[in-house]
Amino acid sequence: MTIPAKYRLSKDKLYWKCNLKGGNFEGLEKLEPAEGTIGQDRALKALKIGLELYSSGYNIFVTGLTGTGRRTTVRKILEKMRPKCGPLFDRLYVNNFKDNDHPRLITLPAGEGAKFAKSMKDIISFLRKNLSQIFEGESIVKRKQQVAKQFEEENKKIFNQFDSDIKSEGFVIGQVQLGQMTVPDLLFMIDGKPYPISHVEAMADEGKIESAKFEKMEGRYIELKEGLRKIFNKITKLNMELGERLKEIERESCVHVIDGMLEEVRETRHEYCVNEYLHELKESILNDIELFKSAQETRQQQEAAMPISMSEEVPINPFLKYDINLLLTNSKDAGCPIIIEPSPTVATLFGTIERDVSRSGMWFSSFMNIKAGSLLRADGGYLVLNANDVFMNPMVWPILKRVLKTGKLDIQSTPSIFQMESLAIKPQPIEVNIKVIMIGDSEIYELLYSYEEDFRKVFKIKAEFDTQMDLNNKNITLFLSVVAKMCSNKNLAGLKTDALERIIEYGVRRAGARGKLITRFSEIEDLLLQADYWRKQKGDKIITAVHIDEAIDNTIERHNLMQTKIQEMIDKGIIIIDCEGEKVGQVNGLAVYSMGAYSFGKPSRISAAVSVGQGGIVNIEREVKLSGSTHDKGVLILTGYLREKYSQDMPLNLYASICFEQSYSGIDGDSASSTELYALLSSLSDVPIKQSIAVTGSVDQKGDVQPIGGVNEKIEGFFDVCVSFGGKEGLNGKQGVMIPRRNVNDLMLRHDVVKAVEEGKFNIYAVDNIEQGIEILTGVKAGRKKKDGTFEKDTINYFIYEKLKKFAKSVKPRDAEKNDKDDEPVRGGTQNKKRKG
Repeated sequence: MTIPAKYRLSKDKLYWKCNLKGGNFEGLEKLEPAEGTIGQDRALKALKIGLELYSSGYNIFVTGLTGTGRRTTVRKILEKMRPKCGPLFDRLYVNNFKDNDHPRLITLPAGEGAKFAKSMKDIISFLRKNLSQIFEGESIVKRKQQVAKQFEEENKKIFNQFDSDIKSEGFVIGQVQLGQMTVPDLLFMIDGKPYPISHVEAMADEGKIESAKFEKMEGRYIELKEGLRKIFNKITKLNMELGERLKEIERESCVHVIDGMLEEVRETRHEYCVNEYLHELKESILNDIELFKSAQETRQQQEAAMPISMSEEVPINPFLKYDINLLLTNSKDAGCPIIIEPSPTVATLFGTIERDVSRSGMWFSSFMNIKAGSLLRADGGYLVLNANDVFMNPMVWPILKRVLKTGKLDIQSTPSIFQMESLAIKPQPIEVNIKVIMIGDSEIYELLYSYEEDFRKVFKIKAEFDTQMDLNNKNITLFLSVVAKMCSNKNLAGLKTDALERIIEYGVRRAGARGKLITRFSEIEDLLLQADYWRKQKGDKIITAVHIDEAIDNTIERHNLMQTKIQEMIDKGIIIIDCEGEKVGQVNGLAVYSMGAYSFGKPSRISAAVSVGQGGIVNIEREVKLSGSTHDKGVLILTGYLREKYSQDMPLNLYASICFEQSYSGIDGDSASSTELYALLSSLSDVPIKQSIAVTGSVDQKGDVQPIGGVNEKIEGFFDVCVSFGGKEGLNGKQGVMIPRRNVNDLMLRHDVVKAVEEGKFNIYAVDNIEQGIEILTGVKAGRKKKDGTFEKDTINYFIYEKLKKFAKSVKPRDAEKNDKDDEPVRGGTQNKKRKG
């Protein structure tokens, strides 16, 4: 049987040729460089809705493969749209004078934070330099002297009264040596000379003083000594009261100065948080008058500026508590903050609290160590994140979703197992108003949407970028305008028209369908850069189609080592592939291997063996756990096809096995299901299949051949094997590939394949159903079904029907009935019960 011409594809079906010369194209230099994003109308619409719907939870998740310009597009769209922004603020942290571990937050309108910080710095600086001069004023000194004189007179009065009382009893107040110290004590007056009690005791021991008299003197000494202690306690208390009174005078003398300076700030700042802080600040300054009195810095203050190696401990600046931490400052005239965070960690995204270290190894922090992250810098605007980067750090996502749900940001220190730290400070939370735009793959989005309940609440908008756009004149012009912009930005040489045509054809091939054009412009840019490199290598002035092809071929060569190794094994006969002759139950199937950025096709022998039995169809790959669920489904479909086609009036008493020969790794997909069916039909009919024709395509239970992916790579893979197999003689004109007709519009084959087809050395066949395919593969008619349920004689279907009828008769009626009821093929034909016969 000669293969009908209607199945054989002509040259024009194998490759879409771009023809810019036949249109209105006037040259790349006439095109305006592209502005905005090309071919992403759906994503742009979703982005616009997400950006303009400024409500809780309406953050945006952008999906699509890399290379479509997602991050660049998001940034440019935000800049171009100038979407609605929340009010911008300056954020400051100041000391909480009531609780140092909980720094106080001050929120001011944009541009006011720096002014406030400068005002407070000027006030503290002025007080440090000039407060002591206030205390040296004549009126203040005179008041302090008067008060001191009053207390001094009171002390003298008390002391003199006690001194007068003890003198009448023969005692005076003196000093005695106690170790290396001298302390006040009562001394005995004997013969006009003062003696301590130890001396008097010695005199009593020597008999110079009667014992009874000494005991009486000693008893009175003890009583008066207690009185002396009370006198000194009273004097000490009076001195403390004097100190407090002098401080009160100093407070009274400077309070009007402090009030006057702070009042200037109050007049310009009416925020409650500012007034509360100024009140606490005033009280702290009044309590720290002694600190401000000194005109010269103490040694401790001087050490505050020393490197850590110059002092035993990191000294704490006593004036640190009066500093202002300007955490975030914005300009009044600034537009919407658009922050792209390339490395989202807990510290870079949410901020952190840095630490200082002492010589003892203790880490400590103050409010001045609080640092802002990119999320706070984006407050009132937009934050762009990469989903992969976010989920690389397990702590980032829980904190991020908490911020998006509550609208509050808690800045915390980043813990470390190597740091011994005191109790960490806890700054006051910051209320933020932010919209997050997260960029990630569709797989991440689906996983999060399915398994992370909070994700749905905080990312309600999905903007999906497409990898292809419709192939029409408008989009071709837009595509070329992007090329023009790339050439301008990268300072590339001009492109000849044939080079532009070749680039567009490459874009169609990469899009995977003739009616589409790729939108992954990063690939086009790489192609242009490499083509310009080969132009320079050849010394040419302009980029031509030759340079484009050179770039494509070299890119393939850099990635196809595995393909080359497999081809070598086929050439040596290690991997067995027959490209001529005929065999029963064996057909060349086609598979696609993906090695990162490069995919290639490879033929594989698929064989089928049949016998009488009750096991149905067994998928050997599944039995050894080398197949995926989609492939298993394809095999199960074959049983449905056989039952409907041949088993309407008899039981399907069949045991068949299907195998990918020399396949030792996992396989999946149903693109070989039609190929497996052809092998099975050949084995059942005992009609051999031409090994010169490879097959791809999936099949349904009705026998319709369905489209598959990677059709170009599969055809080219078998073509390369045939060329290598033919040796010097080359292709013999009998080899070819049979594909689903629904894949014809996807064909963008290599030029050498197209040329071989044009010269009649290679063939591409397109079929709609299994019966068309089996006729091409065997040269025998499939055979129509007659009214009586049988098939035309000497056809494929006739041979199969007769064999299955023979199989059915070989089983006893009782077993056949049992087979029909109980022995249905399960999970790819695996038999749950013991096989019979």
